[in-house]
Amino acid sequence: MSDHFWIFLSLDFERPVEPPQLVSCRNIRGISVLDFSKDLTESELLKNPPEDLDQLTVVFFTTLTELMDKHAPKVLKRVRIKPRSPWYSEAIALAKSMRRKAERHWRKSRLEIHRQIYVSRRNDVNNLLKSAKAEYCREQIESNTGNSKALYSFMFSLMGKHDKGKLPVVDNDTESLATKFSNFFHDKIVTIQQSINQHDNSSLAFNNPGYSGTLLGNFTPFTVDEIQKLVKSSKPTSCELDPIPTSVFLTYLDILLPTITSIINKSLMTCTVPALFK
Repeated sequence: MSDHFWIFLSLDFERPVEPPQLVSCRNIRGISVLDFSKDLTESELLKNPPEDLDQLTVVFFTTLTELMDKHAPKVLKRVRIKPRSPWYSEAIALAKSMRRKAERHWRKSRLEIHRQIYVSRRNDVNNLLKSAKAEYCREQIESNTGNSKALYSFMFSLMGKHDKGKLPVVDNDTESLATKFSNFFHDKIVTIQQSINQHDNSSLAFNNPGYSGTLLGNFTPFTVDEIQKLVKSSKPTSCELDPIPTSVFLTYLDILLPTITSIINKSLMTCTVPALFK
């Protein structure tokens, strides 16, 4: 066999099956806006809010979490999470949407012309997938020419083999492992400090002329309208640490604005950050 000629072959790979996972979710669309608003308005958070900043923050988070658990409780579902294929594109997504539309039309009418349209749409999707996969593989091979490690990694990924990162052996002694991590970074810092002290620090000296302008003695409290403007101009993204999703939060923003404004102003006036946010 010579390496001066192209070798074409077809390999029959089995698509790796991702194991099912348990995920928690909420039926946000099933929340009654009137009932949620009523419970929020009658809660201790709005009727009798604490004066202390930390207590107010805790009551704020606790109230919203309890209301979410009441109106949209968490449920566990077993789902199979499919990773997004790197060759998937908007053109393929559009073609698959048209294929589904043609299939529904054919199953409803049962006409031969509609079946032919569906078959044509199906073939378009298959051809797009085939060409996209081939183009992706070609680009990966060409871009990693001379990098055997990257090529092997790419081929293993095609066969459903993934090199998972190796974690240190714990042997049920988590305290010892944490101590090792702490000592490692502590020793690194000590080494850096010692190397700095060995150098001449005279070049780092500078004269501080001091500040001659107006000093900032206090903060001007925010108004409800200013906080509303800031919230609505921010991206509506959510985090797992949030007591409620951003979409639900924005629905009841008018009710929560006085409390949010109070938390922000108390934090500025006392120059402290609530313990719950640390």
